[in-house]
Amino acid sequence: MSLASLFGLRPREGRAHDPSRPWAGPADGTPIHGFLDQRGVPWRAPRGELIERFGVTDGAIPIATARPVLPGLVGALTTQAGLPPSLPATEFTGLIRLGGTPVADVRQAADEVSQYLGRGRVEESRAGAECLWRFGAASLSLRSTPDGCEIRIRTA
Repeated sequence: MSLASLFGLRPREGRAHDPSRPWAGPADGTPIHGFLDQRGVPWRAPRGELIERFGVTDGAIPIATARPVLPGLVGALTTQAGLPPSLPATEFTGLIRLGGTPVADVRQAADEVSQYLGRGRVEESRAGAECLWRFGAASLSLRSTPDGCEIRIRTA
């Protein structure tokens, strides 16, 4: 048994994450917040500070990190720049391409995210594929688009 499962930080092996299950921990202490901390994403910083550190490109703040947030991420995660600079960034988006079809990219990205947030359920339909992890107001979603796999992370 791993320490993570011993302390309840991950769902048991083989058990899929249930995004409808209520989160009982602190609103800013979810596994998603821990994942962002581990990857060096400054989600607590106000937008003004993010703009000073990273600049603005096409109305978005590209969040540069020392290592990729996820394999296959094209460029950096971004957050909107046009909101009040005193507010923290609460939503980050990006595009993942892993060399397959967009649906295959969602599956591969979900496998990677599952190592940190628990196994996710990839739902496939004619429109493509989606996968969601939710802990209270925080969520991480993967969705196939014609360009690849869109990742959207909400912290609040």
